[in-house]
Amino acid sequence: MDSLPNLVTNTSIQKCAEMKQNGGYVQGIAYALSKLGAFSNVYDYLDAGHHGWLGWDSNFAPTAQLMLDTVKLTGTSPVAGFITNSANYSALVEPYFTAASTVNGTTVRQSKWVDWNQYVDEQSFALAFRDELVSLGFDSHIGMLIDTSRNGWGGSARPDAASTSTDLNTFVDASRIDRRLHAGNWCNQSGAGRAARGSLVLGSVPAADDERLSAAVNGEEDSRRRHDPGSHDTAAETSPPTLEAHGRRPRDRVSGMSGHRSMVSSILALTLLAGCVSKVKYDRSVQDATGARAAAVRCSADEAAARAEIERLKASLSEAQALAGDKDRTLAQAEVDRHDLETKLDDATAVIQQLRGELERLGKNADALIAEKGSLSKALVDAKARLEELRKAQAAADARLALFHQLAAKLQRMVDAGQLKVALRDGRMVIQLPNDVLFDSGQTALKPDGQRAIAQVADVLKTIPHRRFQVGGHTDDVPIQNARFGSNWELSAARAVQVVRFLVEHGMKGDSISAAGYGEFDPIAPNTDAGGKAKNRRIEIALQPNMDELVGVPEEVTRLSSK
Repeated sequence: MDSLPNLVTNTSIQKCAEMKQNGGYVQGIAYALSKLGAFSNVYDYLDAGHHGWLGWDSNFAPTAQLMLDTVKLTGTSPVAGFITNSANYSALVEPYFTAASTVNGTTVRQSKWVDWNQYVDEQSFALAFRDELVSLGFDSHIGMLIDTSRNGWGGSARPDAASTSTDLNTFVDASRIDRRLHAGNWCNQSGAGRAARGSLVLGSVPAADDERLSAAVNGEEDSRRRHDPGSHDTAAETSPPTLEAHGRRPRDRVSGMSGHRSMVSSILALTLLAGCVSKVKYDRSVQDATGARAAAVRCSADEAAARAEIERLKASLSEAQALAGDKDRTLAQAEVDRHDLETKLDDATAVIQQLRGELERLGKNADALIAEKGSLSKALVDAKARLEELRKAQAAADARLALFHQLAAKLQRMVDAGQLKVALRDGRMVIQLPNDVLFDSGQTALKPDGQRAIAQVADVLKTIPHRRFQVGGHTDDVPIQNARFGSNWELSAARAVQVVRFLVEHGMKGDSISAAGYGEFDPIAPNTDAGGKAKNRRIEIALQPNMDELVGVPEEVTRLSSK
């Protein structure tokens, strides 16, 4: 029974959100469990996804809880177990690294492939998910099945030892036997073959029953065995892949005379019955074709989304390159201006020396004449002061540019992941994080994903000494309808304060950071459509310039302002 985890992971899809809210899908699953569980020779197994879908903390425990809530509706707990990796490609075991492995002190969970997942293969995920289910109240005898029919990764690309690379991503990519581009990819993956024959570990069932059950599960396929060039295991040429099973025997039905026959009917009842009636085979073929077409549509949608993301990243890159080009042109012009001023200063100095020599030759007091006509000396002083200001401005610009490149490099991974953007606004370097990642609508509590993102930003900002930062909260122009906040100003300020507290809790100094709320009054995009509003709902962490980086105020202005 598939799709329950979609009520945890895909509630952004309208239909999934509707079914989660009205409970209709959960009630339907519970009804089917109750009806099927009433048969003594039927064992219900719920689909538990796979590690590349549910292995993250945000999906793992909520899915287990949803399974428990669904089964509770039956009142009888008719579930015999759970199955993972159904019709999927996740490797049963990654032999050369685990989620706890490290490269140069960095855990493989931080690699692009693992992407902070708690699991790197299906066996570790299935066993951990079973422990979670039992801890929530499921019977400790529940079984776990792993579909190995598509995860026989082989061919010349299969590694035969752990990589010796000291680069984290190179080590993981060269060591993993799963050769997909991403662990979540599932549609017709290239390079996957049939896996080795599955094994059954059913606790108290005798070894002889294990063998007969394994043979029975493989029985229908024995007449259709063929060589699969994609398989890495030669045993697959004579033994088609089955289901890898873990746990104790489900309930007390596996006993007595029924033995292996009852277990086979519980796991493969529909499959074996379908081989007896030609119409059922036809209906199943139609269903498979429909599923294949739906899978093709999903693949096309995934490809379109990926292409859109690539185009967005290209646009961001072009914007960054244009910004860098503007900075280079500004610096080049400043250098030209500095050179021109130095030339003028040299010319003025030469003229003064020439005049001084001429006056001395004529026997006049050059110093007295310069004092009397002091405008020339004043011009020289002003020129020197202006030159010094330009030199300071250039040094400050160079320092800001270097700091911008340094900050962008340290945050590059989060930029690549689409978690934030680094930009220049009003002459300040700004880190932009979308509110939709950090907060729920109208709320100030940081979501788990938001906490992880802010924690990573804190780790980077702590490495930049002697700098002050301002956290600014921003909203779209939709008036807030919340008794807690009178306006978007209050909401944006409260969110900024929440982020400041979190940054301080993660090691930033309190005297180096401040908070501000801008409400809807500092947009970066028009509020005319949903896309523009989403961009305006954000948190900005701005790098404040130091006082010694600012060009000095002319002395005359200082005197006037003090009167």
